[in-house]
Amino acid sequence: MDEKKLSGAGIFLRNDKGEYLLQLRDDHVYDGGNWGLFGGGIEEDEDPEVCIVREIKEEIDFDLKVFKKVDEYDNSETVKTYIFLGKIDKPLEELKLLEGKDFGFFSTQKMQDISLTKNVRLYVDKIDGFDI
Repeated sequence: MDEKKLSGAGIFLRNDKGEYLLQLRDDHVYDGGNWGLFGGGIEEDEDPEVCIVREIKEEIDFDLKVFKKVDEYDNSETVKTYIFLGKIDKPLEELKLLEGKDFGFFSTQKMQDISLTKNVRLYVDKIDGFDI
């Protein structure tokens, strides 16, 4: 039987201070209780770019305009993940957390001291090297 490949998208949202907006994931979801990227599953016939714009609107009510894909990788034989880098120009106080337990801005140095999801750990040492 041929399994359909699932796809997801996540984004490092960088502010003008070089910090990234991360989400503390709910305990009941994959990699729950860890700090991760905002994003989610790509719907059938949806492009990864459309998905990430939709997910950011759904999760923090932010209209994502400036972003680019920086990588993609296969988590397994059945899951593909697209990683984006985007610009966010609003302070935390002006955003609304609509999914997850908490959210906050972190430098990559500070990320070394917190519990991160697997996909954030893959990129924490190299995300500062990407331009937006």
